[in-house]
Amino acid sequence: MRTDHRQKEDDEGQRHRSQEVEPAPANTRERSVEIRDAVGDIGFPVDVIVMRTERFERTKRVIGGIAYPANKYGRVIYAAA
Repeated sequence: MRTDHRQKEDDEGQRHRSQEVEPAPANTRERSVEIRDAVGDIGFPVDVIVMRTERFERTKRVIGGIAYPANKYGRVIYAAA
């Protein structure tokens, strides 16, 4: 599934880009780069890691793995409806 990009306008008239969640992106590295480029320069370093849902679910309890801290300490910043 590809991301569906749409422009939305909030209450103050600001335009924002919304995206649907991709449970299984074809190329996670490419998607990481695309998302990081879209974020742009925000004044501090940011790592964007794209992981397929099935891999996240399989590894979220593996201490030392990349999914573990996201699962334990992370916050949802965008949730699919």
